[in-house]
Amino acid sequence: MTPWARREDERLLTGNGRYVADIDVPDCLDAVFVRSGTGHGVLRAVDCRAAREVPGVVGAWSAADLTDMPSCAHSAAALQDLPPVPHTVLARLSSDEAVAGREWPPLVKERVRYAGEAVAVVLGEDRYRAEDGAAEVTFDVDPLPAMVTPSAAADGVTLLFDGLSNIALRGETGTPVEDEVWREAAAVVEGRYRQNLLMPTPMECRTILAVPEEDRLTIRSGHQMPHRLRREMAALLGCSEDRIRVVVPDTGGAFGGKSATFPEFVVVAFLAVTLQRPVRWIEDRLESMMVATRGRGQDQKVRLAADADGRLIAYELHIDADVGAYPHLGVGLPMQTAWMATGAYTTPHVHSTVRSILTNTMITYPYRGAGRLEAVTAIERCMDMMARRLGIDPAELRRRNFIPPGDFP
Repeated sequence: MTPWARREDERLLTGNGRYVADIDVPDCLDAVFVRSGTGHGVLRAVDCRAAREVPGVVGAWSAADLTDMPSCAHSAAALQDLPPVPHTVLARLSSDEAVAGREWPPLVKERVRYAGEAVAVVLGEDRYRAEDGAAEVTFDVDPLPAMVTPSAAADGVTLLFDGLSNIALRGETGTPVEDEVWREAAAVVEGRYRQNLLMPTPMECRTILAVPEEDRLTIRSGHQMPHRLRREMAALLGCSEDRIRVVVPDTGGAFGGKSATFPEFVVVAFLAVTLQRPVRWIEDRLESMMVATRGRGQDQKVRLAADADGRLIAYELHIDADVGAYPHLGVGLPMQTAWMATGAYTTPHVHSTVRSILTNTMITYPYRGAGRLEAVTAIERCMDMMARRLGIDPAELRRRNFIPPGDFP
């Protein structure tokens, strides 16, 4: 059987790939975002006037400046301002309560909730001029206490959204394990684990190029889910999906972090439609380190019980998840951890609880395994501890408890 030939290797390995940043479009403007260095605070004022006077700058806007935005369908009705960033959540979860009142603005309107959140955007005839303009934008933020861990945010002393808990979602799988089960077990091991936040780091950062055409808007982006991007952009711009075309050229990695409609995408698309000129945003490495989506971010408390022969009896997993400043897909990801808490092992009694907690960090999002790796790490650490406690070879302990072939779906 002849294997399928890979068509892209030679082009990419010889430096002939074509990424969004390589695409030349006449009359294209470059977008640069002005970002807050404060992780939490009240935005008092944004002044873009000096930026507009910089040679080569076409415009500079704060959220207050972006009003009466047209739709891509050129309808008579205009949007009063930029709509919130679309949230993507797991269908199996009740998400409306998590999102209501906690919408993510494309540009900060009143309150900064994570370091790097954009307060203004500048468009220039090229990136250099746009950067010069961005340097002239001034703004004032009155700092508030910043909470960068779930434990700090869970107590609710400082709220990210007035009148709303920092715990955006609670979840549970299984039923609580009776105290008798733990008392009668031959061995019980416990642990607390921190799954640190991490950052997907693709060779190519996030990109978008929005080109308005006579009857549609063409978007080029190194994106993982072009159909989702088309659907969400059509909804944002108030037009049918056939008026949006999404093209994904060569992409320099993603790892889960390029599958959302991001705040910058919303701004770029609306400005392209408003100005009827192509607009692009090419995220640089500094921006990516500040505001690209994060992965993982769980504080876990676990307990595992076994009998004298090493047969597992019960497993308990409690998760406090750092989901960042706004509820997005990351608010439901910890349930993936809860659903597969016991991994590959037969365990009669299982109980998992989840709290998705808002913090003053960039949002968490799927990253390579999306919640599953966190579950595996916790249970496998517990298996190693149990093997030492019972004096059983770790591999043998795993063999005894591995789900038998007859029990697989």
